[in-house]
Amino acid sequence: MFLNIFLLFLHIFIFSPNTMGNIIKLYNKNNSIETLQTIADTLNDGGIIIYPTDTMYAMGCHALKERPIERICKLKKIDPRKHNLSIICYDLSNISEY
Repeated sequence: MFLNIFLLFLHIFIFSPNTMGNIIKLYNKNNSIETLQTIADTLNDGGIIIYPTDTMYAMGCHALKERPIERICKLKKIDPRKHNLSIICYDLSNISEY
C-alpha cells in the first residue's frame, strides 16, 4: 500500500504496549475525536505508530518516552548513540521541549 498525495485517506498502524496492533484509517478532514484520541493515547502510553510519508512508511512514537524510542531503534537495528532520529514538532517554538 503506497501513499499517493491525492488519496483521501491514509492508514495508521498502531502498536500499543497492551495490544498486538490495530489499523486506523484517517481522512484529510472530519476525523472523529475518538479516532484522534486513540492515536494520542497510544503515543502517550508508549506505543509506536507506523504511518505513510511521501516516500515510504515511517515509525513514530512520543519523543520524550525512552522505551518506545529504544523499541524503534531495536526494530531498525540501529544504535541511538550513533544514529540521529528525526522528530516532528507542531512549530519551531515547540522544539525547545526536546
